[in-house]
Amino acid sequence: MSPPLLRVNEIQAEYGRLRALHDVSLEVPEGSIVALLGANGAGKTTTLRAISGVLHPTRGTIEFDGKRIERMCADQLVRLGIAHVPEGRQVFPELTVYENLRLGAYTRRDVRAIDKDLQRVLDYFPRLRERLAQTAGTLSGGEQQMLAIGRGLMAKPRLLLLDEPSLGLAPLLVKEIFHIIAEIRAAGTTVVLVEQNAHMALNVADYAYLLRAGRVVLSDSRYLLSHPVIASVFCEAIPNLVVWRLLRRHKTPPRNDRVSSHDSSANLRQREEVRRAYLGH
Repeated sequence: MSPPLLRVNEIQAEYGRLRALHDVSLEVPEGSIVALLGANGAGKTTTLRAISGVLHPTRGTIEFDGKRIERMCADQLVRLGIAHVPEGRQVFPELTVYENLRLGAYTRRDVRAIDKDLQRVLDYFPRLRERLAQTAGTLSGGEQQMLAIGRGLMAKPRLLLLDEPSLGLAPLLVKEIFHIIAEIRAAGTTVVLVEQNAHMALNVADYAYLLRAGRVVLSDSRYLLSHPVIASVFCEAIPNLVVWRLLRRHKTPPRNDRVSSHDSSANLRQREEVRRAYLGH
């Protein structure tokens, strides 16, 4: 088995005296989509900031393609192949769509390849092609999200970090955005996706990590997403249709510790253990 493209090992991160991450570890195989799930304040955005160099962890290590990166600056990591699309879009409102996209390629010097990638981004987002000369501040929320993702792709990353790409968007636009995320992965870009819309995130993800209060409390999609006990605990976030769809997709044999659906007392006990682990009561 080849080593993961990204390996995060027991990192801690702090904002002043407030510790936001507690020994967070995760792995991202190349060519996959990995989802980070959890409530507000769980540590999802902080994890992305630590990976992209916006925030340096106070402990632990981060490896990208076998290279230690936890002390590198954000601009160095962009050149290395990591692009971060932050929550809230953060486009440059006074610049045109075209200027925003070209800024995404500011570390590159391969002019012909940049033009080719620009056309690829516009193929992903045809609406942006129609608005190239329009200032970004006049775009709709959905169009600004497309622009933010497109700007990240212009860096030609091997690893794309997406923070809440569906936030504040209409349902039809959410479906469109996630369809494009799947296309981006199919084209060879590895994706780490932070999302509160678990239904959509788990539809496209290969693996998932569930965070609570800065800690990873559950991981491994084949178990987390298909286990009937886990599904019953998180049924509000993970509809049964999604669980069974993922169960069919992975077709993995049940683990020895899987609880029989007919063993109601054992099922209830494990359900309460999971609930306590995540909800803290």
